[in-house]
Amino acid sequence: MKNIQLVVIGILFFVIPSSVKCQNGFDHYGNYQDALGILMKSIDTYGGHKSISVPVSFKANGIMFNLGHYTIPYERREFGINEANFFYENEQCVFSSKEIVMYGNTYRNLTFYKSDSVIVKDYFQADKQKLGKQSRDQLINQVQKSLPSKFLKFAYEHRNTLSLCFSSDTLKVVSFNDKSGNHFKISLDSKFLLTKIDELKYSDLYGDYIVTTEFHGYHQLENLWVPSERIDKEYGQIEKRLSISDFKVYPAKNNLISELDSEFRLDTLVQHKPSGVSREKIGKNLYLLKLNTLNNKVIIAENKLHFDIYELPKGFETHQAIISELQDINPNKKLKNIFVSHHHPDHAGGLRWFNEINVITTTGNVDYFSNIFSNTHSLSNSYEYISNKPDIKYEIIPQGSHRKYSDSFNESIVYEVGDTEHTKEYLVYYFPNEKILFVGDLMSFPMNQKTPFSGQRGKSVYDLILKEKLKVDKIYTSWPLKGQKNFGLLNDLKDSLIK
Repeated sequence: MKNIQLVVIGILFFVIPSSVKCQNGFDHYGNYQDALGILMKSIDTYGGHKSISVPVSFKANGIMFNLGHYTIPYERREFGINEANFFYENEQCVFSSKEIVMYGNTYRNLTFYKSDSVIVKDYFQADKQKLGKQSRDQLINQVQKSLPSKFLKFAYEHRNTLSLCFSSDTLKVVSFNDKSGNHFKISLDSKFLLTKIDELKYSDLYGDYIVTTEFHGYHQLENLWVPSERIDKEYGQIEKRLSISDFKVYPAKNNLISELDSEFRLDTLVQHKPSGVSREKIGKNLYLLKLNTLNNKVIIAENKLHFDIYELPKGFETHQAIISELQDINPNKKLKNIFVSHHHPDHAGGLRWFNEINVITTTGNVDYFSNIFSNTHSLSNSYEYISNKPDIKYEIIPQGSHRKYSDSFNESIVYEVGDTEHTKEYLVYYFPNEKILFVGDLMSFPMNQKTPFSGQRGKSVYDLILKEKLKVDKIYTSWPLKGQKNFGLLNDLKDSLIK
């Protein structure tokens, strides 16, 4: 171990003068040496480089507190989760399997990477995919975080970016970046055991945030310090609480490697190529915009003096696509109103990109949207997104009420339909001239099969039609897009109410 450290430091002394300092006196090289020394002591605590590089497998079982598409903003629900991880560094091979149990159904996520190739199958996808560089690096980071000894090895591989943040008898804090610029901070206790990993991350919806992994209850197994519990946090809340078990060390290559190679052959991958955006005219001044890469649909209404948009999924690509389509339809008109059925990001996540607009929504969403808009976005790749502070005015549709929007070009009526069991508040849009009802994701109309049971979601739509005596020829949805009919009929809605 000392030989390795001396070689590294010796090389650095050769290429970097020991007197290199900033004008304010900060000694970068001295700081690096201190950080490297602390990291090396931590690696020694775990048994040295040989120990942290041995092939291992382990399981982690517990609870996921999922921040999903639920009835109110920030709601989390608990689901069981089981993980199995296998590291085989000699062939740069790592395999991770995660299973979650949701509403009686089991969904599996698989990650396999060998050298610089990363292949995944997400929980709700049937096909395996090979990832691009940025997504690949983020996934590798996530898997490495599952075990302290492997993350220390990961930190050592990126030691040229080490920096000492804090040092005392009871706590050492060191930071580093990976090759893609992802930034990490590791905390070590008085024994130099890794207790916490903080990663600076970015979401185009929530802005800048920290993801934290904590390790508790260390004990020695197979000459390695192994925690008994791992806690993952996001947005300041616990996302997972897992108990680590079945820790094993493998002295040599075993059959699992060849089995994984066989299961994840590159020739079995399905390459998904985005097909961009398409626009379809569904009324005199009404357009359906299909966002193929997002699996979403948006309605654009051209009015006499301005445009309105119904539904707005998150993402820079969404913003660019919509602006391009509006200019193509009529470059002399600006966007005025954005209607969002509910708070989920695939329906309302793109609001921050727009400025000087009216947002038509429900009461429970205003604080949520305002909080999102107040978050910093310093890590965005778009300077406009970093600096933009949306100037938005809210127009509230009270529960159980409706409001008409019309001029000589268009007419729409927005209805609030109450608790759909998808969300507590929900807006549905009716275009009387076209006899079109736009219902967001309250139901779906898959091709070549019976309309699936829609429960309270579909009942909310059907009750609205009966109560308001709406004449409906076509029912459009905003999600999903793929594998769906272009629109549904009233009979399809009725069929969806039969279990």
